[in-house]
Amino acid sequence: MAACERGDLAAARSLLAASADLFAKDATGRSAILFAASAASVEVLKVLLEHAADVNSSNCAGHTCVMYAVGAGQDNSKSAQRLETVRFLLDEGASVNGATGYGLSALMLAAASGRVQMVELLIERAGNINAASDIGLTALVMAADKGSPVKHIGTCNELNAAYLADGYSRIKGFGVAAVTYGPGAFNAVNAVAGAYDANVPMLLVSGAPQTARYRQRGKLLLHHAVGSDLDATIRVFTPITAAAARIDTAEEAIPTIDWLLKVALDQKRPVYLEIPFDMQKAVIQAPASLNYQPPSSDERALHRVVEEVARVVNSTQKVGVLVGVFVDREGLQQVAEDMLSASNLPFATTFDQKAGYLEHLPNCVGFYQGGVSAQSVRDATEGADILLTLGMPQTEFNLGFLTHDFKEGDGSFQMTGMELGTLLRHNLNFLLIILNNAGYTAERAIHPERDDSYNDIQVWNYHLLPQALGGRQGSNGVDVFTESQFTEALASYESGKGLHVVNARLDKMDIPAFFREMSDMLRHDGVVTLLLQSAASPDYRYSNGKTALMGAAALAHTAVVVALLAHRADVNAQSTGNQTPLLYAVETGLKDGLVCPVPGEVHKPGAEATTQALLSAAADPDLAGPRQRTALHISAAYGSVKLAALLLTAGASLDAMDEDGRRPMDGARPEFREAVQAASGSKGAGKPLLQRLGDLCLLCCPGA
Repeated sequence: MAACERGDLAAARSLLAASADLFAKDATGRSAILFAASAASVEVLKVLLEHAADVNSSNCAGHTCVMYAVGAGQDNSKSAQRLETVRFLLDEGASVNGATGYGLSALMLAAASGRVQMVELLIERAGNINAASDIGLTALVMAADKGSPVKHIGTCNELNAAYLADGYSRIKGFGVAAVTYGPGAFNAVNAVAGAYDANVPMLLVSGAPQTARYRQRGKLLLHHAVGSDLDATIRVFTPITAAAARIDTAEEAIPTIDWLLKVALDQKRPVYLEIPFDMQKAVIQAPASLNYQPPSSDERALHRVVEEVARVVNSTQKVGVLVGVFVDREGLQQVAEDMLSASNLPFATTFDQKAGYLEHLPNCVGFYQGGVSAQSVRDATEGADILLTLGMPQTEFNLGFLTHDFKEGDGSFQMTGMELGTLLRHNLNFLLIILNNAGYTAERAIHPERDDSYNDIQVWNYHLLPQALGGRQGSNGVDVFTESQFTEALASYESGKGLHVVNARLDKMDIPAFFREMSDMLRHDGVVTLLLQSAASPDYRYSNGKTALMGAAALAHTAVVVALLAHRADVNAQSTGNQTPLLYAVETGLKDGLVCPVPGEVHKPGAEATTQALLSAAADPDLAGPRQRTALHISAAYGSVKLAALLLTAGASLDAMDEDGRRPMDGARPEFREAVQAASGSKGAGKPLLQRLGDLCLLCCPGA
């Protein structure tokens, strides 16, 4: 097979003389004669046929010798040679109308490749010019598509096709995806719903059964329909699009399509169109230009508004600006940039506008997301006397889960990763950086105290994908674990050619500080604050005399603890078992915690921050609980240097005794006792005990 693929006549003769298996096939079902046809080697083909090779042989997908000789998708360097090869095969009895498993013929492939002489030869040899593939493509349709300015991009599935149309629309203004009826359309639902939510105009076109089928409602079952309900698909898309329609007659085509396009552009939402099978070949008049005119404001009213805004801004000392995604959707990027540059007003971008086109301006103060924003950003926006918002939808993400304080008046790679193959197929140059945290860390952050396996995924060797997906020479991937390796990986892409994948390995809980704070908010503190503002008692006692503050402390829900303390919850309240919020924070933070890489250091994520919040609110570190044990007794028993340092800083006593007369150091783990003794010894002379203990904490836990 290798000799035939090279067109090496001498090697082919030698191997056949040595009784090589003429009919052996590779994993795709290709035999020697198919390789020779692909190489357009007439001489090798003659030798194979002399040894009884089958001129109508095909591979597993049904591609025949003639199809391989046509050379669809290959360059034109062998045009004359391929023409001679096809003529030879047909002369030897090869079928001109052989079809693949999808109904494609050699004539269709030649037409799609734009090879005029090849098409003429195949028609001359009785190629069926009206044959159609399984999805209705004819040679004429495929030839027309070849010369069209609209390029067909075949994706791995319909969901990704709709996502691609969404992305294209965000950059170019409008995108279109075409899918098959029923299951194909249903597979695109999530992407269309996402576009609706994000105000992205796009068109999803779906096929549909013949119009006559709709007159047989309830009498006919189609394998790709939902039972006998042929309208199910269009009903599914109705609530997640601005409009959904089906073309039932040729006369309806132009007005229906124009109407859908105008609705999509006016409302900045996706629309859905079904074209029944018999309508797809219907003859219609050539459509005129769309002549779309976007909605306009009343000029006089707009002028008055602009004058009033200018008056207020010019008379106000501190003005802030927030820029949202609707500036993009309305095509006002340049207008916004000119205004912000000329005024030099401090502005921030929102969550849905992050990494946009404005952040290069010197008066951009950063990224706003409510209570999780940097303080400097909040000062420039929430602290402004007047805040202008430009195209900003006030969603929970833009406002950090409704934590704004300005004046009223104003997957995942594995889901779409196979589309790397589409990038390769179209020879696109692409640098892909995958932040690999082995799962859904956005979800893990909401409950970091749990080890939830449902947030984990099977970790792929992402850096091997360029080769696995057939990447051309120059495409590669790099597995990186350190910052220096990451820098080297980026430097290696200076050529900018091919597909390069950087598989950046991160810790499972490596997330930005602002996102961690957002996740804290998701853990009910927003609801808690709302309830407290509605006069709910922060010190209400439930089972065993526990308060809400004790429950939040036990779960290390720092944000909830802070919210309760802000509403004057009793920081030293005791349950019927003498437990306090501080004891709950320390004891459950250690008992239910995760074992640290450092020997003897055990903690639950959030336990330290919760403990610090309670101590800062004047929690008594020496208030004893069950068996008269203090928080320091507990942290010493578990060997937690970090929590002990916090407690000692707050004045916890090393001499407090429990009911057995034992001090904290008496019940301490050996490594903890040694640590405190070392901190008290000669090496630490001249330093206060707490400072030496803090030094030791850093030595034990350098990542702290």
